[in-house]
Amino acid sequence: MRRIFTLLAVMVMAGTFAAAQTAPAKQATAKATKVSGTIVSADATTLTLKALKGEEKFALTADTKIKQGTKTLTAIDLTAGEKATVTYTKAGDQMTATQVVVSAPKPPVKAKTGKVAK
Repeated sequence: MRRIFTLLAVMVMAGTFAAAQTAPAKQATAKATKVSGTIVSADATTLTLKALKGEEKFALTADTKIKQGTKTLTAIDLTAGEKATVTYTKAGDQMTATQVVVSAPKPPVKAKTGKVAK
């Protein structure tokens, strides 16, 4: 009788293990969203962007990629007034930036030089 219980216990554990191995893992995939606007402020952990809907705050993490053209930037390189596009995911009320693309600064306007009429 003891052998039967042992055998049944082994079969139940083996069946549970096999089912766990074949069941597909469900992963929560957050939808990425983009928003563009003007940087209001930025520090090592937060970016505030003025967009059409108003000011929006994004968490910055070690995984957030920040670029300007081909140049990789850090959060401290972000300057108020720069135009940027933020790709983010939202979990509850928390928006986390996955990528920040800063627009290239406009070249300075050259002063027109010409001859002064006499």
